[in-house]
Amino acid sequence: MQASNHLEIPRIVGSLSTATPIVTEHSHGLREIVVSDSVCEGRAKDLIPMAQHLLADPQRLIALQNSARQAFEWYYQNACTLLQDACHEIKRRATDLHG
Repeated sequence: MQASNHLEIPRIVGSLSTATPIVTEHSHGLREIVVSDSVCEGRAKDLIPMAQHLLADPQRLIALQNSARQAFEWYYQNACTLLQDACHEIKRRATDLHG
């Protein structure tokens, strides 16, 4: 069985879109999706203390929120560019096919 994180992608993007730092267990491929320090990974037993530590450090939390916002803007821009490129390619192929 191949490792996958497809179920986490909507949760991750949703969190980033609201400038919410992510506190989660280690997840296959997460670092490939989110190139940002707004993700705090740890073992399940460490997640509550990690979240409490973040909440106790407002400056760090603000920095992570800013990082999450920037990560989402980067992700969104890349997704829009990919979609726009795909639309142009579909249009080009349709034009070539139908003259």
